[in-house]
Amino acid sequence: RRIPRQLWHGIHFTSYLVAVLSTVHAFTAGTDATNPALTWVSVGALSITVFFFVYRLLLPKRKRQAATAAAARARIAERKAGRGDAASTDASTDAPTDAEPAPQR
Repeated sequence: RRIPRQLWHGIHFTSYLVAVLSTVHAFTAGTDATNPALTWVSVGALSITVFFFVYRLLLPKRKRQAATAAAARARIAERKAGRGDAASTDASTDAPTDAEPAPQR
């Protein structure tokens, strides 16, 4: 069962706001606000969050749909490979099988 797409998008975009607000909260309410490690980790995480938010907003809708479709196809392929189908599993690995001796070095 899936939640409606519009609800999922609303929750997803709300997570960006939560990331920003939690960073502000860490610097204003925490005793570790002057810790350089917290500063660097927060700046890095916030920078990545802002980058992906802007990237997501600026990415043309057509490319987003293509990327989503490609990700869905990849998930389907992973599920098929994970079923234990011996033919697809042996063909997709580089490990030698019993019928194929390991190369001598």
